[in-house]
Amino acid sequence: GPDILRLCHSCRVVRPLRAKHCRICDRCVAQFDHHCPYIYNCVGLRNRGWFLIFTLSVAINCSITIFFACYCIHSEGWKLLYVIGLIEALIFCGLGWLLSGFTLLYAAMNLTTNEMFNYKRYSYLKNSRGKYYNPFSRGVLYNLAEFFLCIQPVELEDIRLLDMG
Repeated sequence: GPDILRLCHSCRVVRPLRAKHCRICDRCVAQFDHHCPYIYNCVGLRNRGWFLIFTLSVAINCSITIFFACYCIHSEGWKLLYVIGLIEALIFCGLGWLLSGFTLLYAAMNLTTNEMFNYKRYSYLKNSRGKYYNPFSRGVLYNLAEFFLCIQPVELEDIRLLDMG
């Protein structure tokens, strides 16, 4: 049946919907978002909010660093250490704000990064005509509440039962 399609050949278990096997961590991760090389861990159901806090802290810290690097350059001149610090802060600030923004965007849509990049592969993200459809989205507020683990996620089987009724 359909369970054979969700069988993880590495773990030898039936994966829950939205789970994916991470080849780096060698385990199945519920609501797999991505494997992050910066924290050397998978981002999934239980740590997505913490990943957002991490990216926001990087972005805010680097924004403050940019301010102080500019202040030092303005007051003491173009010294090599200040310029290197400014360039590094600009790169990581951009990366931090970009990751934070996309993480919040995907949270508002109740999708993972993996699902956004690979939505054509997943049959549960298509309607009966084969067009993109997200059955997990319950509106921005409920999606964010689910992202921050304030409410329980709705399983696809429950969604299909609600649609039939």
